Amino acid sequence: MLRKEKIYQIIDDHSKQFTLEDLKQKDVGITSYQIADQLHIARNNASTDLNELWEEGKIIKITGKKKFAFFSQKIFSELTGICLQKKTVCPTLSKLMSDHSIIETTQDPFSNLIGADSSLKNSIISAKASILYPGGTMHTLLLGDSGVGKSLFAKTMYQFGLNEHVFQEDSKFVVFNCADYANNSELLLSQLFGS
Repeated sequence: MLRKEKIYQIIDDHSKQFTLEDLKQKDVGITSYQIADQLHIARNNASTDLNELWEEGKIIKITGKKKFAFFSQKIFSELTGICLQKKTVCPTLSKLMSDHSIIETTQDPFSNLIGADSSLKNSIISAKASILYPGGTMHTLLLGDSGVGKSLFAKTMYQFGLNEHVFQEDSKFVVFNCADYANNSELLLSQLFGS
């Protein structure tokens, strides 16, 4: 495992021990000094990797004290429901939450799906994770037999992304039926990628 991966793992493990209430009330970040001590490396080496992780959108930089502290952006998004941009800097996590006004009462569009609390639960968790992935959404491929609801699930993912402000308000949900081009793969490719 690379040193940068070890540092990210330490931040991730550190961040997992806190709740949403902790973020509102405590200083919860971990400093480069603490990370360097845990890995028995020089602090400047830890800082170099921390800056790379911050630029990649994997961690949040907290500037509130004399020393910078860091927190996992993925864990922050899971706890608060806020999707952040890369290179997020804040004085405290509670200030970051209040700046993003997380108290929105928009209903989770996935709750309207039959099986949201049972058979679709794992699929919904994966879909939300791909949409809220730090640094940008992940590409998603939905597989299943005809008529099982892939298009409905994709539309629900799109609505969730709009609610979470991951997608721009004027972005469109486009349905493209590849089966219409089953006999002409070259035409399909030109429709998708241009000719």
